[in-house]
Amino acid sequence: ALVERLAKTSMHRVEHNAHVWGPVDAAPLLAQDDKRRTTSASQVLLAKPQTFMNASGEAVIPLGDTYGIPPSRWLVVVDDLDLETAELRMKPKGSSTQNGMRSIAACLDGNTDFARLRVGISRPPKDSGISIVDYVLGEWTDEEAVKVSTAVDEAASLIGDAVHGGPLTAKVKV
Repeated sequence: ALVERLAKTSMHRVEHNAHVWGPVDAAPLLAQDDKRRTTSASQVLLAKPQTFMNASGEAVIPLGDTYGIPPSRWLVVVDDLDLETAELRMKPKGSSTQNGMRSIAACLDGNTDFARLRVGISRPPKDSGISIVDYVLGEWTDEEAVKVSTAVDEAASLIGDAVHGGPLTAKVKV
């Protein structure tokens, strides 16, 4: 739902210049609801890999190759256990311990020169007995859901700004 909501809100300023969103059919490893929108200044491709997160590079690399988009023009959005729930951090490049980001970097022979937006999901409480996997795939509490909803709006705004040449550095606490 996060990617879909970002798709709807991050490009709101260019709605009048856009063609109808349609499926990107060039990369079979990607979900059929991947979207491409054309603006007057550039093309934006929004993709949601259908692979497991730990194999994100297997989907993202062919997509970049197919559309001729070098990693230096990518903005990868990932969840992050090491940030508080709904905290956002954007950087233009650099290393990461998040498994999806490591997969992408590994498929690029260690290249980490692509922007990333980290969305905080926190860690489960130490004494909860909840595994990381169950926690990540679990439901938000009502309080977390409100924070995350606000963070998604803020993330969409950051992405929209970045697409239009804005800064690729941000730190936001919701």
